[in-house]
Amino acid sequence: MEKVQEQSGYENTPEWRGYCKLMEERPKSFRGGGYPKIVTDVRVVDRFVRENHVKIGLIYQSPYNTFLVDLVEEKDGFLHTYDRLLATVGEGAVVTVPIFEHQFVLIRQFRHSVQDYVWAFPRGFGEKDISPEENVAKELSEEIGARQVSKVQKIGTIAPDTGILGVYVDAYVCEVSNVELRKNYEGIEEVMLVSEEQLQRMIQEQKLVDGYTLAGFAMYQQKK
Repeated sequence: MEKVQEQSGYENTPEWRGYCKLMEERPKSFRGGGYPKIVTDVRVVDRFVRENHVKIGLIYQSPYNTFLVDLVEEKDGFLHTYDRLLATVGEGAVVTVPIFEHQFVLIRQFRHSVQDYVWAFPRGFGEKDISPEENVAKELSEEIGARQVSKVQKIGTIAPDTGILGVYVDAYVCEVSNVELRKNYEGIEEVMLVSEEQLQRMIQEQKLVDGYTLAGFAMYQQKK
């Protein structure tokens, strides 16, 4: 990663200040090593912004997501912007593979981004000051009312969408003591118990298309 330069009209904007702060706090998200490479010379950024009428840097941040627009340089020197979405809490995101009495637990949930109901395993963003294993128990308590979670085992790590998401998600298989419908909690409408064969059939029939769930199930099968 190039050293951040000083002195330009863009250096005092909230987008660039927030971006520089994020580079200091989360260097792994800016480590580089290939092309396109991130341009951190603020003089180059300033010139590009003025010529192209765009914003570069930290554009938006919620408790869950951080939206960045990087200025990047290709090997031939061509400059362009690249959108990225990071998890605001950099680590600890999980997808669970919960099992109750030898069956998988799926929830049917309205997902705003696709404006549709989707069958999926429970999952959640990382949260400050709790471990991924604790996050597994928290998400399962909230989404399926599990009072006890046991035999928690990490089965792999997922990079859900390397085109835009700068996020790694850990997958965990576990057993739950009970299952409850938490109707209307975060859009949840149904809870269903399915055998491995039924889950495979749902995939074949395109009734289960959630990427986190497909990856988690594939990892579960490899770990059996």
